[in-house]
Amino acid sequence: MFRQWKLQACLLSVALASATVPAGAKTSLQSDTTELRAWCTEGATSQLVIRGCSGLIADSTASDADLSVAHYNRAIQFRKIGQYDRAVEDYDRALALQPDDAGTYDNRGIAYVLMGDYERGLQDFDKAIELQPREVSAYFNRALTHERMGHLEKAFADIQHVLKLGLKSGAVYRARCSIRLKTGHLDEALADCQEAVRRQPRNPEFLDTLAFVHLRRKSDVQARATYDTALALAPWQPVALYGRGIAKRRMGDIASGDTDMATAKAIEPDVAQRFAGYGVRP
Repeated sequence: MFRQWKLQACLLSVALASATVPAGAKTSLQSDTTELRAWCTEGATSQLVIRGCSGLIADSTASDADLSVAHYNRAIQFRKIGQYDRAVEDYDRALALQPDDAGTYDNRGIAYVLMGDYERGLQDFDKAIELQPREVSAYFNRALTHERMGHLEKAFADIQHVLKLGLKSGAVYRARCSIRLKTGHLDEALADCQEAVRRQPRNPEFLDTLAFVHLRRKSDVQARATYDTALALAPWQPVALYGRGIAKRRMGDIASGDTDMATAKAIEPDVAQRFAGYGVRP
């Protein structure tokens, strides 16, 4: 399972999972401070988790195992609220206590990527895979980081390995769709995005990427219909609005298309440049 982090590949969107305490949070605390332990592992908000873990870290009777878990869980919450430097500090401390924990390297790599330090992120993903060759989330995260850096062959190889390891989620197919889009393999990209949407039909980001594939293929009727579905689920998304505007204009609905594109630009002024970077213009 991914540890709360997903780098959505197409059109450069970064999204954190909505759960307050991620599936990757560690719970094997043995401290007698029951309330702090509960907050640190099951807190209803980031603030409660941070408060509970901080209390355990300050407890002079806490074992090294307790401290490692507390630093790890607090790091996840710091990352969630955008305090990436503090997250890295906690991951460092967790690794000082448990230096062979592949999941902690994976998560620290995520924090580095979110800070824009892709090279250090890759180093941590590499280390996670070295320690645990079947650490599927590290392969996935490394693939998306390679894609961001323009290392498309490496990104594709990692995504293929994720599928080989048995993780065949919508997010994985969507990621491979994005890579194939960038390498110009539009037929294969279409199949991947269709599979992603089949697995998660109400995911507006997956629908948006599928619509963009249709747009690249000049299948404007399908693009417009798919953008309509995406916007019904998540209105006012600038990428979807701009893409639908292009599809409308191609179909002769100039006024409505211009309205969509103007609305998109008002929300995100550089949206046209993003589309131009993919070779798509009105």
